[in-house]
Amino acid sequence: TFSGSSSTSGSAGNIRTFTVGGVSVKASAFSRTRTGGSWSTAYLGLYGNGLGVTDGSEGSGGGDSHTVDNVGGRDNYILFEFNQPVVVDRAFLGYVVGDSDVTAWIGTTTDPYNNHLTLNDTLLGGFLSEENLTTSSSTRWADINAGGVAGNVLVIAAQVADTTPEDYFKVNKLDLVCVTTPPPPVCEPATFTFSGSSSTSGSAGNIRTFTVGGVSVKASAFSRTRTGGSWSTAYLGLYGNGLGVTDGSEGSGGGDSHTVDNVGGRDNYILFEFNQPVVVDRAFLGYVVGDSDVTAWIGTTTDPYNNHLTLNDTLLGGFLSEENLTTSSSTRWADINAGSVAGNVLVIAAQVADTTPEDYFKVNKLDLVCVTTPPPPSPSGFSTFTQGGWGAPPAGNNPAMLLQNSFLLVYPSGVTVGGVKTLKFTSAAAIMNFLPAGGTPGVLSQSLTNPTTSPAGVLAGQVLALRLSVDFSDAGITQAGLGDLTVASGTLSGQTVDQVLALANAVLGGNTGALPAGVTISGLNAVVDAINNSFNDGSSSGYLY
Repeated sequence: TFSGSSSTSGSAGNIRTFTVGGVSVKASAFSRTRTGGSWSTAYLGLYGNGLGVTDGSEGSGGGDSHTVDNVGGRDNYILFEFNQPVVVDRAFLGYVVGDSDVTAWIGTTTDPYNNHLTLNDTLLGGFLSEENLTTSSSTRWADINAGGVAGNVLVIAAQVADTTPEDYFKVNKLDLVCVTTPPPPVCEPATFTFSGSSSTSGSAGNIRTFTVGGVSVKASAFSRTRTGGSWSTAYLGLYGNGLGVTDGSEGSGGGDSHTVDNVGGRDNYILFEFNQPVVVDRAFLGYVVGDSDVTAWIGTTTDPYNNHLTLNDTLLGGFLSEENLTTSSSTRWADINAGSVAGNVLVIAAQVADTTPEDYFKVNKLDLVCVTTPPPPSPSGFSTFTQGGWGAPPAGNNPAMLLQNSFLLVYPSGVTVGGVKTLKFTSAAAIMNFLPAGGTPGVLSQSLTNPTTSPAGVLAGQVLALRLSVDFSDAGITQAGLGDLTVASGTLSGQTVDQVLALANAVLGGNTGALPAGVTISGLNAVVDAINNSFNDGSSSGYLY
């Protein structure tokens, strides 16, 4: 609900911030000339009947000009930039003069809440648009999102296509409904078989595409020097016994050098980029010379099938990794995913940590098993999960599987905890590599991205676990409203979960002065831990109400 008593004019480009139920939004104003299409920032006022716009042609905003209008040769726009994806269902127009025809746009960009946008024709052209027209001159609810589209950007304007412009209104309320999470595509059990008769060398960086059972994958090859760690693309061959790699040091790939190997000073890698999340259970190594020790990585990125990745240490560092070792020199099935982790990226290499490298193999088959979908949350109960639950290997319906399947929806730009100093995690795998955190609770001494440990000890893990539980509740993936619950007893009694989380983030970031009198860092850690355990087994501990 937007209500206040600001002046009718002020500095153009001002930004107003609002928060409700764990969702925050920044609102600002723009105008566009009807002739020529020139964009300018405008002043956003806050009045008893809602938000209004005073553009550069409207002086002090007198009369009805401090509204969202399309008269005087300019169209007025309000830009709403949210801190998370939301479904804005309708807008209440709390002040109407003449008419209140609306044009609205809904879209998604990278963290607009912290990366303020400038409205222009190109930006709006990339969003979904919808009109809501009326013949009424009364205040009203306007359905501006008939399709229930989710996004983190909303733009509301007086109808821009109106040929007899006479619309004046203020935006008094926005109704948000739950973001529903579509289940990930279900991958039925299937087997990719890689077989062909290519040459043993060719252009480095080539990509081969395969499809089975509705799942498609693109495969490519890379190599990395053992000394110096320099990455290069390589040639991916396809042979009767599977996929093999010829790197830049192996010439025509003669002998056994057109395999996935770790000899000659270079480690060979095959990158598999899928068109949907899958669980690759095992790989058949169809050509083995000497040994076939394997290192594998599993992770999730945004649509790698259409956004080809370049392997590097940072990328692999954000994925879950696993080794499968053997003493056999025969072809074999290698279990490369003991935890049945789902992802849309798989990387297979000859063991990179081998101190006596002698591994040569080709990748002949990949076995896929079903991607499981966590059940919907109970309609009557809240959910919290401990840091050990979030950080466990994903399996079945556990919290880690929930995190893995919904991370990109909830955190398209990653998740951050802390205040002045922060910890940022850009993938579910990075979180699982960090949790659970142990050690004496403390504060951060520097900002880190995708760390595996931190100087804040167990407090960092507890705060991250609580942030995940609150954000998943806010997104409607688990029972909504967790952040509004209140601590029932003990230290910080009477504070809401959102308030405790805000305090814990500030202290974790180094602001120990934010601690209430008599509360220590260890005491704060105990409160966050108790909240994380409040609904951990599906029933209430009584700590929150």
